[in-house]
This record gives sequence, structure tokens and C-alpha cells, in this order.
Amino acid sequence: MPDSPTGPRRTRRRMAAVLIGSLVVKLALWGWIATVDPSRFWEGTETTSYMAPARALAETGTFATGPGLSTPETYRTPGYPAFLASAIQLFGEASLWPILLQIVLSVATLAIVGWLAAEIVSDDRAPVAAVWIAALDVVSASFSLLLLTESLFTFVLAAAAAAGIRALRAANGVPWAATAGLLLGAAALVRPIGYYLPVPFAAALALGSVKQIGWRLALRSALTVCLSAAVGIGAWQLRNQVVAGTWVFSGVELEARSDRSVMVESLNGTRQGWSVEGESSPDLGHAPRLVVLGATILQNAAGLMLGPGEHRFIRLLGYAAPDAPGLDLRLLVVAPEPNRPSLTPGEFAAKWLRALHWPMLPFAVAALHIVALNVGLLAWAASAWRRRAFSRRDLLMWGILGYFLIVSYSSSRFRVPIMPMLSVYAAAGWLRLRPFRRTEEPVANVCDRHTWSI
Repeated sequence: MPDSPTGPRRTRRRMAAVLIGSLVVKLALWGWIATVDPSRFWEGTETTSYMAPARALAETGTFATGPGLSTPETYRTPGYPAFLASAIQLFGEASLWPILLQIVLSVATLAIVGWLAAEIVSDDRAPVAAVWIAALDVVSASFSLLLLTESLFTFVLAAAAAAGIRALRAANGVPWAATAGLLLGAAALVRPIGYYLPVPFAAALALGSVKQIGWRLALRSALTVCLSAAVGIGAWQLRNQVVAGTWVFSGVELEARSDRSVMVESLNGTRQGWSVEGESSPDLGHAPRLVVLGATILQNAAGLMLGPGEHRFIRLLGYAAPDAPGLDLRLLVVAPEPNRPSLTPGEFAAKWLRALHWPMLPFAVAALHIVALNVGLLAWAASAWRRRAFSRRDLLMWGILGYFLIVSYSSSRFRVPIMPMLSVYAAAGWLRLRPFRRTEEPVANVCDRHTWSI
């Protein structure tokens, strides 16, 4: 059945209500934490390594390791420090203002989620459902209140995905492909984990558009994505070569490569004692390298999709004491710090109850959201497989998702950048379940329908 004239307007009103609600809640938390004790929350473990070059950039205009220092910064890429430096120049040193800007970016990301859902799912309820799922993500909400890269990176990545969708829809997608490439380059400058993303993004874009525009234009779009992304990435590597004598993109990425190499060696039985955040790895013996890589990817993907969270989430909603164990259930069996015994179940529960002002609420919100997200994704996958309803837009979105599932670590923090895409497909899956299914018009992934726009 065609949409009623009031359908798009009703969708816009509901979307606006969710966006405003998300903004109000985050602003309330922002003001509350600022009033109670801002020093306990804004900074994560990596904040100092971003703030030092940001202050140097704001004070001297050079990207150095700190204010008044001449050593070029090569460990961090310039994206997030430049964001912080802009906030410092506009508002001063207070940490409140970058957090406020991140809150605005997080709400803008929710708006992009709604747009993506309208483009990918042919149900006028999908944008609102997807935005609800994304807005209720405790992980993303928590990181919007921390001086870390997640909010900015997620916004830029979601914008790149939206540009890719527009490139697939346009008769001549090259301008949108160039936009997507520039955004992917900017995303890599915010977080080096996006360094290789332009390649699978371009491949998915070419495969998704070849039937519509032919191989020549499809390859042109793919090449445009890679070249546009190389503008920012290549310029930064050239800068590092000039000022520091190295072509390395980021010291963080070098560490990540080393960690992955050690992890694979440990899983293969060639190195012992590897651990990440106190979690020991299983020993697979001398298994074939392909099996080891597959096991590594599955282990990380499971942690990314099912991990309930870290200490920050309980500090967001429950405002726990600094020594609270948080939501990391691994502390029952793994010591949180070296040379410190792990907690017994009784000690773990006692510390939780002492620490929380709102007992168990953070865990309940985070756990229910994880269940809802994964149930929706499984429902979408089952429905799409049964009906063979995979579109070229799905190819692009799942190319992005697949990339992060492969390169990310086993941590819920790495779920934040892909939450916009996950929310879209979880919403589509829930709308396919019997209690929510429309009998007059099934939910389907289509390539040529545009029912709603921001």
C-alpha cells in the first residue's frame, strides 16, 4: 500500500521527539556531572594523549607532543586533537565545552541513522525504530560524555555511509563517491582503525552500482573513493616523513598491528602469555593459520557484539564510586589489576550494591539493549536469507560492518562506530517479527524507493 500523505510528517514528528529527548537527557547528564564532580567522569584512560597535542595546536599552531615542546606528534593522528583545539580556542580550557559539542554530534548521528533507515528499509516506521535503538545504546551515550574519539569518529563514519548510499542512488555517483572518500580519510585521521576502510568501501560501492551504471562508471566511483581518502591519509603520512622521518601513519596503529600479531602467535601456540585487558587467550595449538585467524576474528566479533560494557557505563547511569567493578563480568575470574586477586561472586555483588545509587539499572539497560540489538539483527538475517532480499545498499553497509568486525578487538567500545548501521538492521529485523509485521506491505530492502528524508 502507498504511504498516506501524513506518513512522512508523522515520521518526522516522532523522529524529532526522539532526537530532542536524547539531547535533553544527555544535556541533563552533562550538567549534573559538571555540578557534582566533573573530574571523575570526562577523562578516559587516553584523554591526556589527545589533550597534550590539542593544547599545543591551540597555543602555537603546531602539532607537537605538548605545549611548548618541539617534538612532532606522531603517536596520535590530528583529527580528534584538532577538534579539541577548536573547542579550546572557542571556549577556553574547560572540558565542559568539547563534551557539549560531542553531545550535539551524537544527536546529529541519530538523525543520520534515521535517514539511513529510510533509505534502506521500506517501512515508514523504520527510521523511528532505528533511532530508538541507537538512542538507547548505553555504550554510545557514555562515550559522548568522555573526551575520547568515539562520538566524532561515529559521526564522520555515518556521514560517509550516507554519502555512499547517495552515490549508489545517483545516476552519476562520482561526486558523492568523492564526498564519501574525503569523509573516510577524515575518519582515519580521527581514529587510525579506519585506515584501510576505503578499500572495502570502494569495492562494495563498485559491486553495488555495476548493474545500474556499468563497470566503467562503477570502477570510476571506486577509484574516486580511494583517491579522495588518500588526500587526507597521504598528506598526514607525508607530514610524518618530513618532520619525523617516518612514513608511519600513527603510532597507535603500529601498536595495534603488534598486538594482533602477538595475539595470533599466542592462539597458534608459538607465543605464551598474551593477554588483553587481563584476559588470557586460549591455546589452539599449532592450528593452520587460517583457522587461527578465523578463531581470532570470531572471538573479537563475539566480544564486540555481546560485551555488556566497561566501568564507564555504570559511572554514567549509576555514578559509581571510582573503585566500583563496573559491568565487566570478567572481574569474577580475572584480576582487574596485576598482582590483585580476582573477586568472588559475593565480593563482586557487594561492591556493586555499595557503589550504585540506582542499583542494577545500568546493567539492566545495557543488557536489555544488547539482547534487543542482537535479536533484531538475527531476525533481519533470517528474513533476508529466506526471501533472498539483499540489496546493493546492504552490500555497502555490511561491507563497513564486516570491516570493523574483522579489525576490531573484543570490546564493546568498538561497537560504537558501527551502531548506526547495526541499529538500522536491528530495526528492520524487529519490524519483521510477527507482533510488529504489517500484513499489507512486508518490510523489504529496496534500491529505488525513497519514502522519507531529513
